[in-house]
Amino acid sequence: MNNIPMSDLPQNNLPATGEPSEKKISLRGLDMDGLKATLADIGIAEKQIKMRAQQLWSWIYTHGVQDFNAMPNISKDIRAALSERYTLAPLTIKDAQHSNDGTRKWLIRL
Repeated sequence: MNNIPMSDLPQNNLPATGEPSEKKISLRGLDMDGLKATLADIGIAEKQIKMRAQQLWSWIYTHGVQDFNAMPNISKDIRAALSERYTLAPLTIKDAQHSNDGTRKWLIRL
């Protein structure tokens, strides 16, 4: 089986509603530091970033929501700012490899 370097994995740049060249990045697949950086990018106050990142983590990875509007404990302003630049699109398996010894590898499209 071929090893696929993580640097070769594609980013999830889904087309946004609006200009065709504009891309949205999926928050699904980000770790806690990635969620914190995302919140800082949209202008969330430094004092709120840790709490808001934990809220996002819970909604994305515990509850599995697919829409920012399904997060009632996050303000509408924050949900609107997130939905303008980001998506919650699920990760998709681009390629699956199965070996004779039972090992499985997946190439995930982010």
